[in-house]
Amino acid sequence: MIIYTQSQIKDIEKAVFELLSYADQHKKTRLSRCYKFCKTILNNIKICRDCNWNAIEELSKYIKEDWDEAIKLHVGQYSNSFYLDEYDYNSEINNEIDRFVQECNICVYKTHKSEEDVVSAVYNGNKYYAPAGVQPDVLNEVYRKALEWGENWRRPIQSIVEETIEETGEAEKQKIAEYIKTVRSDIEEYIYYRYQDFKLEIDYKSLYAWIQNKYPWIDNDNLKHAVSQGIYYAMK
Repeated sequence: MIIYTQSQIKDIEKAVFELLSYADQHKKTRLSRCYKFCKTILNNIKICRDCNWNAIEELSKYIKEDWDEAIKLHVGQYSNSFYLDEYDYNSEINNEIDRFVQECNICVYKTHKSEEDVVSAVYNGNKYYAPAGVQPDVLNEVYRKALEWGENWRRPIQSIVEETIEETGEAEKQKIAEYIKTVRSDIEEYIYYRYQDFKLEIDYKSLYAWIQNKYPWIDNDNLKHAVSQGIYYAMK
């Protein structure tokens, strides 16, 4: 288990506080459940500091567990996106939220050597990078098959990877399969929460730009297919 230093904990505290403060400032309704884990992190840090850092080992464990839960609940993302009103999606605010989430990810995960894959996959700027060393054409081939309709619809991505990348080790194949599954879900959920409740005209240019910015390796064919499929699911 990795134990944070006091300096690292202060960096985490600052990053989480800035995220929580910015979200609280711009969210017109009560903050979503994911932000409760951010508050818990800050409360636990305060308790540990008041006790002269005597429980720093336990605090380190709780920080990572609480941030992991916030991430699982899509902190700053999807249904937790910020709207000025029911028709106005505020991309400027959400981009800033993304930046704060990125900073929290870096502070929480960077000292965990066992979490190097997580670090390589968290936000870097506004992009979301694939497992190191995997070529874009390989990712696009797996992703293309993961978007197939008909009899191949939603077949296990692991099996797609197995038939597409023969020379790669099993651990690497699993990483690629998990990554592509995350990408597919991420794009579908983004479109779903953007359009499910509102009678908005679909802004294809904005959707394409969001995907290209976050997943720069996706080619044009997969980009168009992902958006059309995401819209189909959102309006179904």
